[in-house]
Amino acid sequence: MLPGWTYTERVEELIDGRTAKSGETKEAEIARINGTVPLGRMGTPEEFANVAVFLSSPAASFVNGVMLQVDGGIIQSTF
Repeated sequence: MLPGWTYTERVEELIDGRTAKSGETKEAEIARINGTVPLGRMGTPEEFANVAVFLSSPAASFVNGVMLQVDGGIIQSTF
């Protein structure tokens, strides 16, 4: 899978590092990141897990060899 911005503890650490360097507020940095995602927000760990569970389930038995973007539309391409 190809995850985009997913709000995890690690992303919180990255945001804290960015705000320490820039002097911006945490809220401003989150808003900046959210502005880069066409869906308008970061994903949640549960949303990523839902895709992983689907791909691991019998419902996806005919799915193979794909790199699935789970990124709220950040990667804009046509295949």
